[in-house]
Amino acid sequence: MFVSMEVITILGSTVTIIVAMASGFGWLVTRMDARFAASDARMAERFAMVEGRFSGMEERMDARFAASDARMDERFAMVEGRFSSMEERMDARFAASDARFAMVEERFSGMDARFGALEERLTGIEHEVTEVRIAVARLEGPPRRLISVR
Repeated sequence: MFVSMEVITILGSTVTIIVAMASGFGWLVTRMDARFAASDARMAERFAMVEGRFSGMEERMDARFAASDARMDERFAMVEGRFSSMEERMDARFAASDARFAMVEERFSGMDARFGALEERLTGIEHEVTEVRIAVARLEGPPRRLISVR
């Protein structure tokens, strides 16, 4: 078999072109892979930075909430102290009012007893006056009439 020089040149050129295309494709894939790796590294770095910022903000917010809770607890304790002292004063006032009411009730029960005795005395006087009227009426005789009976 006889192969001419042109065929060998064409075959050599074709193989060279195919190898050049394969190496170009490999170079492109390698370069794109490097770019993707660099992009992934930058994105990971940015995500880490954002994560750091969020964790810092979370810590600051937790500190603020803790401080706010402490202030609110302090204020609630102060208000509770005021209410407890006010409650004690109100209890003392109610106890004093109850004592006064008990004293007034005792006076009213004493007055009630006195009024009961006075009522008994008035009833007795009323009966005596009725008896006196009856006695006076017996002494005077029957009442005179304007028209005499025949």
